[in-house]
Amino acid sequence: MNKDMHFDSRGYSLIEILVVIVILGVISAGLYSTFDSGQKEYGVRQATISMQQQARLAMMNLEKNLKKIGYGFTNMGTLKFNVYDSGAATTWTMVSCTDNVVDPSFNNADKTDSISFRYYEGPLDVESDVTLRADHPDTSSNTPVTSSDGFSMGDFYLIFDPNDPTKPGSLLQVTNPDTHAAAGDSVIHNSGLSPYNPPGGANHFPKSPPFASAGYPVGSIVLNLGSNNFAWCRYYVDTNKNLVEQRQSAPSETITSRIVAVGIEDLQLKYQFKDGTWRDAPSDVDATYDIENLRTVRVSIIARTEKPDNKFTASTSFQMTGNNGNGLAYSGGGYRRLVLSSIISLRNMSLRK
Repeated sequence: MNKDMHFDSRGYSLIEILVVIVILGVISAGLYSTFDSGQKEYGVRQATISMQQQARLAMMNLEKNLKKIGYGFTNMGTLKFNVYDSGAATTWTMVSCTDNVVDPSFNNADKTDSISFRYYEGPLDVESDVTLRADHPDTSSNTPVTSSDGFSMGDFYLIFDPNDPTKPGSLLQVTNPDTHAAAGDSVIHNSGLSPYNPPGGANHFPKSPPFASAGYPVGSIVLNLGSNNFAWCRYYVDTNKNLVEQRQSAPSETITSRIVAVGIEDLQLKYQFKDGTWRDAPSDVDATYDIENLRTVRVSIIARTEKPDNKFTASTSFQMTGNNGNGLAYSGGGYRRLVLSSIISLRNMSLRK
């Protein structure tokens, strides 16, 4: 049996369409608001995580490399090196620093600290078996050694007297490694082939008996540093809030720079010495707090997010003072900040008596 099918052929009225549009608009606005709020919260969390990662990266790098300070030189007197570099005599120290001072020689940020240091990157058997086989006067370009084996053209070597804690070492460069002189081997350091050797066969050795001017006695250590084993490193915060590492593997090598971490607002360093005292910097005028008595470094940093968070209105002032340093106060702008501090034992320096 057939039944007639009747359909309402009328469409939606304008009012019905408008009602649907309004409802969809309200729902869409709610969804967008939720999505936008979630995106902003996600961005804040990502920025915070990135800040924490950069802070940890900075601290891990500093901890790893500061522990190398003094490696290979623990029995060397004052931990200072007499150096002749391209026509000028100078003295290098194992550790040097700036304390809240802008140094014109590099682009460090105002009121931040920096540290530079040296260490040996050669084999683990750093205690040299090579010594002076005779007294080394200050007028000879021949270094009389017990053995010239292992010395090559261009190698740097360091002479120091482990029995004289007041005498610095002297850095020279090999220009002829093995003469097999009648009285024994010699390492030659002529000035004509190296800007690191003083001219005219003269030396810049510290004054010490039995010579009226200067010299090293028989038995002094002659440490072969090779062509690229005498490392120098410096850390500082630049004006763009980057923790920068500068490195040089030999005095004749070019200094290279790299950014270790970004968003680092401040770097503060405190130094602990043999008697347990903490200071903002080693002192050149007080032997008790000079570098040969340095044992520990406390490193403190302030990390900051890349962009401000408008919802973050905390007025807390971040400043490294007291045990953590003497830096500036950082606050405002809606930036989230993190203070991180670590005490690093200088294990090589701790081997010194």
